[in-house]
Amino acid sequence: MTKFLVLWETDMSRVPENPEEQMAFYTKLQNMVKEDLERGETKDFGMFLNGIEGYTIEEGNEEEIALSTMKYSPYIKCRVYPVISVSQIDNIMKTLSQT
Repeated sequence: MTKFLVLWETDMSRVPENPEEQMAFYTKLQNMVKEDLERGETKDFGMFLNGIEGYTIEEGNEEEIALSTMKYSPYIKCRVYPVISVSQIDNIMKTLSQT
């Protein structure tokens, strides 16, 4: 299964100005993240200290990752990067050394 690094950023133009509405908004998003972690869709989640950006580690195929990120739209913008493991890098290095 492919692993993906997802860098996310809150679209601040979508965040309510009213503090009570903000709390409801952030609580809803946090509950969605907790559900994704419980289901195993998200392997790791973190927020940067600026409070509006962070990352997730996801595993799956392209369609699964697109579905995972799109459910947060339009409130969260995501950049998705497939990543490879140390053993995959080792295999690449072995192949390159044989050419």
